[in-house]
Amino acid sequence: MRPFSEARSRHFDTPRGSSRPDVANRKRYRGNSLIRRSLPRHAVCCFRPQGARVIRTFSSSLSGLLVAATVLSACSASTTSPSSATASAGPSAPAALTGTVWQLQSFKRSDSTSVPVPDPAKFTVQFTTDGKMSIRADCNRCSGSYSLTGTSFTANPAVACTRAACSSAPFDQDYVNALVDTTVVRLNGGTLECVSRRGTLVFAQ
Repeated sequence: MRPFSEARSRHFDTPRGSSRPDVANRKRYRGNSLIRRSLPRHAVCCFRPQGARVIRTFSSSLSGLLVAATVLSACSASTTSPSSATASAGPSAPAALTGTVWQLQSFKRSDSTSVPVPDPAKFTVQFTTDGKMSIRADCNRCSGSYSLTGTSFTANPAVACTRAACSSAPFDQDYVNALVDTTVVRLNGGTLECVSRRGTLVFAQ
């Protein structure tokens, strides 16, 4: 097997006294395809681009980086922050709060004095999953809305109530005011506590 230098000398003979290859040889061997067919096999490899392997390696590395970036982006998008798991308004209220009629069992004012409840069945409240609440205060009925975030409770102060004169007055109005001012609710089994600046209302199912 001849060396490449010898093969090159064979196919590109330059006449003596001339610095240019023979014209006939130049026309005969014009183009890479003719050169590849005429040169020995071990010489053809020398015409391969030197940067091909580098380009292929760079492309593989770039593809790997793009795949890694896509995976990291997907993981970041699927991560849920702790704050987003906090319960929000009415529709996210716990099932234990909604779907039942809560009857008033006791009313302790902010000064720690207890007020007797005339008839628990006549002082009730009911919450719905869409943020609505229905109140019964003896012979009067009230309707309003609320929101709940964790244990933080907020009732819309614009509560619509009937204005009949009940025998329990003024307890019925005190009850409604305390319920609408509620800021914290606590569920403990079948017991519901509503805490406000006016006192604490305790309900049972």
